[in-house]
Amino acid sequence: MGCHQPTVRDFYSSSKTTPIPSKLKLRVTQACTEFCAVDGRAFDVITDDGFQNLAKVLFDAGRSLYKSSIEIKELLPHSTTVSRNVTRLYKEYKLHLVNICEQLNSFCLVVDQWKESYTGISYCGIALRYVDDNYKLFTFILGCFPYDADNHSAPHLREFIIKKLEEFKLKLDLSTYVVSDNEPKMLATFRGYYIRVGCADHYLNKQLQHAFESKRLHVNKNVVEKVDCDIVQNMFNQIKKSCFDTRFNGALMMMDNFAELFFELPSALVNSNFMMNYNLIEKDLLDCVCKFLEPFEEVIVNLSEEQRPTLHKVIPLRQTLINSCVVEANDSNGIIELKVFLARRLNNAWPITDEH
Repeated sequence: MGCHQPTVRDFYSSSKTTPIPSKLKLRVTQACTEFCAVDGRAFDVITDDGFQNLAKVLFDAGRSLYKSSIEIKELLPHSTTVSRNVTRLYKEYKLHLVNICEQLNSFCLVVDQWKESYTGISYCGIALRYVDDNYKLFTFILGCFPYDADNHSAPHLREFIIKKLEEFKLKLDLSTYVVSDNEPKMLATFRGYYIRVGCADHYLNKQLQHAFESKRLHVNKNVVEKVDCDIVQNMFNQIKKSCFDTRFNGALMMMDNFAELFFELPSALVNSNFMMNYNLIEKDLLDCVCKFLEPFEEVIVNLSEEQRPTLHKVIPLRQTLINSCVVEANDSNGIIELKVFLARRLNNAWPITDEH
């Protein structure tokens, strides 16, 4: 009679969530903080699916071994074992993904190409997006493939993409949608073969980059347009010379950070040239530029949504930005230049298609 009598709880887990004691929660928070600090990991790594799955498996293992005394090192695999397991998992998941791809009647591809500056190796990245019968959006990275075609012409790039898609039993035709950047080679690669939708984020980022970095831009083969944004361009150049030089896709965040820490920077600028450039920056103009760019940053985040399709958002968000470029009576000359240029470019260089 003293033996443990099985109950329903031994066979089914309770649907009720158990309140977490505050002391235990504090210990977990402390351990997560130390993990990020000691191992040099990003703070948001604990919100990633992979980390949370690992935590769940370890939690379940501890629950099943609660009567035993084990060392955590005995439970965790060696790094070599993990590295060897990656190839096996990749093959396993790829087969599963191929099975999914074979059943798709419609899908969208996201294609990009770039060159790694240090190694000089070119890559072609291909992602697959589709919506299931329950209207849930799925995104899979098919791969970031080293580009080994004979050259970088549009026909060779198109053939390279087709061969990679064949590995996943995917076929391209005029019912297939492809999202890519809006560079001439990408336009030529997909024109007449598939339905290409220009990346809205790329359109927007490119116009912002022109506003802050370009003196002239080619509207077409025969027309060159002058970029009249000298005031904000001079300010942006002084900021880069003072503290950083980065690709433009990180420039908006860097300007926000620069403005926030503006009065604390002199103590860190030990180089006299840095300090000279810092003194040339007009803080009021920087604040106005950052304030004006806030809706642009919000739109970029909105259009980068990974859980839901965003094609339907393009028209209203584009119009919101155009409306934000209306010149007001108290605008400075720098802001007026910026607004006039961006309003013109958003209207002329960000096309709306039937798909939108």
